[in-house]
Amino acid sequence: MGSPEYSSKKEQLLRLRQSYICLHAVIAWAVEACNLESTYKVSELGMLFCWNSIRKNQLKEKPNKHDKALMSIFDQFLKLYLTTSGKYFEKTAYAHCDNQHALSIAVQSRESIDVNLAMFELLGRLAIRGIWIITLYKRLPDAGSEFLSYLLDESNRTLDTIVSVINSNPTLMSPIRDDHMIEIALVMYLAQQTKSEDRFFPWLQAIANRTTLALITGSQYPTCFNDYADLLSHPVSSEQSYRDEACAGSILYPFIYFWIQHVYEGHEIVEFTKRLEEKIPNCTHQAWFPDEDTDDLIWRGETYHGICLTDISFHKGHDALAETFNKAMEVCTEVRDISAIKIGLTPMFLAACRHYRLPIPPNFWFIST
Repeated sequence: MGSPEYSSKKEQLLRLRQSYICLHAVIAWAVEACNLESTYKVSELGMLFCWNSIRKNQLKEKPNKHDKALMSIFDQFLKLYLTTSGKYFEKTAYAHCDNQHALSIAVQSRESIDVNLAMFELLGRLAIRGIWIITLYKRLPDAGSEFLSYLLDESNRTLDTIVSVINSNPTLMSPIRDDHMIEIALVMYLAQQTKSEDRFFPWLQAIANRTTLALITGSQYPTCFNDYADLLSHPVSSEQSYRDEACAGSILYPFIYFWIQHVYEGHEIVEFTKRLEEKIPNCTHQAWFPDEDTDDLIWRGETYHGICLTDISFHKGHDALAETFNKAMEVCTEVRDISAIKIGLTPMFLAACRHYRLPIPPNFWFIST
């Protein structure tokens, strides 16, 4: 599934303009009905669909008038998304981040799983907004000083909000879904972009400790199950056979393992790996890389693409694993061919990964400085 086909350039412009008008109308109705959740989802989806429609036109060395018109339409989709997400956060995270448990209580559910899922969803959205804002700040150095000052203030505000949301809602220290690695990785990517990694080290340390302790006690440890009914009843057994099924694979623990090298002392790292090897010895620790089909498929939600790295054994030690990942990144270079990344819109790719639940590739785990 690639970009949609149009009979003419005029039709492509017409369809996109019509889509924008319809999207704007839907969002206006949702705002009037105080349904901000829908406004966020539909604006993000509209932005991704728009990019899928125009991405091939934006890779030309010398864009023509039509290509520039397409980019102008995309700018409108992006602005609508950023404006909508800003309004969403004004009513949610920005307003209540400092109040202990306030956002968790606002989920209005007696089930802890509902609170956990909702809070990680909110965390991922905050991280994506922060990444967009700091990227625009860095890519628009010639913009007016007033606008740049606004972007910098908004970036700092979003970062401070994330820290407050984590501190005020302890459920964020105990991810229930293994793919919550996506949200954690996005937060750390933003932290590196803003040179504030140390603000999140205690959080990473808590996640490493609580998730492995949950394995020992048999409480709600991270699972690769995604079905709500399975998550609601997890764990249903303390048997090893059930743990093997519930933790058949993991993208969370490899990410945490590399980051705790900056947080833990040597003996604590040994304890972390020991817990994993004792409780989930058959878990396939893995990482995901885009392949040559990813750019044609990811923007519309196709997930059967990419390359999976599975030769990840913690007993090899950090240096050996780092070498494995470095070699994989040297071989799996298709991430550089992702259309959004090629023109400097990395947040677009990361937003697609979060929206469609694809792991954040190791290329974005650590930023070279």
